[in-house]
Amino acid sequence: MKILFRTLLILTFALLTTSAVLAEEPCCCGPQLKLNGFLDGSYSGNLDQKTNGFSFDQAEIDIQTKLGERGSLRADVEWVNDGTGIMTANLEQGYMAIDVPCKIHPFNFMFGKFNAPIGLELLDPNEMYQYSHSLLFDYGLPTNLTGGRLNFDFGKGIDLAAYVVNGWDENSDMNSQKTVGGRLGFAPCEAFAGGVSGITGVEGEDTLSYTRTVFDVDIMTTKIDKLYLGAEVNIGSVEIDEKTVSWTGFMIKGHYDFTDWLGLTGRFDMMDDGDNYLFGGADVVTGDPLNQSRSSFTICPTFVLGPNMGALIEYRMDMSDAEVFADKDGKLQDSQATIAAEMTFSF
Repeated sequence: MKILFRTLLILTFALLTTSAVLAEEPCCCGPQLKLNGFLDGSYSGNLDQKTNGFSFDQAEIDIQTKLGERGSLRADVEWVNDGTGIMTANLEQGYMAIDVPCKIHPFNFMFGKFNAPIGLELLDPNEMYQYSHSLLFDYGLPTNLTGGRLNFDFGKGIDLAAYVVNGWDENSDMNSQKTVGGRLGFAPCEAFAGGVSGITGVEGEDTLSYTRTVFDVDIMTTKIDKLYLGAEVNIGSVEIDEKTVSWTGFMIKGHYDFTDWLGLTGRFDMMDDGDNYLFGGADVVTGDPLNQSRSSFTICPTFVLGPNMGALIEYRMDMSDAEVFADKDGKLQDSQATIAAEMTFSF
């Protein structure tokens, strides 16, 4: 409660300072509009279920504009395939930001909906080295957050983001409490970067609420020419009905560019869900919780087809210590293989 109170005080100060800065900002400078985005299409299939198909997955337009010398606005509008072939419109990000020249230390204040500053992998396909996301991204992290965020750049490669938000991927809050979190980033040199992140808060409706806490550490390096290496550790817990459940996960990933048009990505990740919270499921015979440990291995050649245009081919094997994946006849097994081919065009 003390952490939340202190954070609210900081955000209140930021709002008051922001109002003062905007009041002093001249409005004669016309807006500087910037448009960019991407198109994404794919072919994917499940080798065990013998299913496959083509899909137009996503179109996105990112709109950014400057407001005077210190302010800015951003809106990322996307149309995403909902899995049934219907394209649904969504606002991935939408926020205003202001650089505040505070005497203690200048900072940037953001208010709205923004990508969660946590984890190694990015959200959009045109910024990825492979088609699918890791288990850590899918099960252990939020995607977008709605609320207020402070960004500090301390120099020498050290930065800090701190935020108060509704909850994980909640544009409208489902309870009367807030989620808090932050990320301390470090980049001592151009070829190395990392971060330590944490997020905690009450999720769900007031009558069915639970407290979820996640700590995440990520590092990456490009020290070796043409080679990208990254790793991530994810530790989480949930307190519900006076009981605590937890999980741990890790990921390692590498990408190497053989030429200016050909590269190769490899990734291995694992999540231990010993308390049966993330994956769920029960034994079909005994009805006991499965308490799974899952892992996946992904290999993915990448291709540069032209300016702002790329393609990739992914093979992924998911594995579990329980039989949870169904084949084409509905028989459960402990692994499944999927393939995908994807093309993206950025503008």
